[in-house]
Amino acid sequence: MKPLLLLVKTCLSKLYLRFKNPRVNRCGECQIQSNLHGAEIAGNAVIHQLISFLQMVKDTDLTGEVWLVPVCNPMGTNERSHVFSSGRYCVYEAKDWNRIFWYYEKEADDLIAFAKSQLHFDIEVVRQNYLSKIKDKFGELLDKINSPSSVPYTELFRYQLQSLSLDADYLIDLHSASNQGINYLYYFRNREESAKYFLLEHGFLLDKYDGDAFDEAFIKPWLALEDSFQQLGRKIKFDVEAWTLELGTGMQMIPDSVAKGVRGVKNYLIDIDVKIKYALSKPLIRRKLATSLHSF
Repeated sequence: MKPLLLLVKTCLSKLYLRFKNPRVNRCGECQIQSNLHGAEIAGNAVIHQLISFLQMVKDTDLTGEVWLVPVCNPMGTNERSHVFSSGRYCVYEAKDWNRIFWYYEKEADDLIAFAKSQLHFDIEVVRQNYLSKIKDKFGELLDKINSPSSVPYTELFRYQLQSLSLDADYLIDLHSASNQGINYLYYFRNREESAKYFLLEHGFLLDKYDGDAFDEAFIKPWLALEDSFQQLGRKIKFDVEAWTLELGTGMQMIPDSVAKGVRGVKNYLIDIDVKIKYALSKPLIRRKLATSLHSF
């Protein structure tokens, strides 16, 4: 049997597809999204090929869920100046579409106290308890959205997009250079080993950041909690990972960049606990990043 295409719906005009094994309840969940910046369209081609790939995988070979969100920012995609898609900023608010996202770590003032209360719990119990706190705080945003004054469009947009990823274990955000660029990825500390599975030659370690980007918003609360446990003498690493792949040039789908993106994402999905056991005709590949640079 083929994997269950669990959900196809629109959210801010986005197509949202969810593949899973219907026989598995709780499993690794990976969200893959593209086109957060309007001119960066290569990721849409990657997701298009991933849809075909996942439709060929047997459901018994898919032990997790893969969520695909192509054209995740239709408003940005439709921003035009003559024939050029600017699409990097919300023109109504002069904000970068990838510098607007909410994350719990900025509002949590009790992480050490929470870590103390969870110090002797199993890591999965800690994860679920912490995720509940994040969801409760995130849910408060809806009160403001539903108030008579409501909120600016970017806050409504971020709520809709982030609400899709709250339960995910892994995030892959597909981008391109606004002008011209090489193929590389951004990754976070203590996740270097997994970065190799994307098979890209270049990577940038985000060890200093505070940009309210989507990948930061997804993983930074978990890194902060890991730090809190470290201060209390317990070394802990949650099975949560976030990646931004930069694939070539804006307003173009360069075949080589698309092919490298598809190859890397497939290879990564085989490795992580989403665990597509599909062998891709050859064993899992590991590759050392040729360049590992700190942020600058």
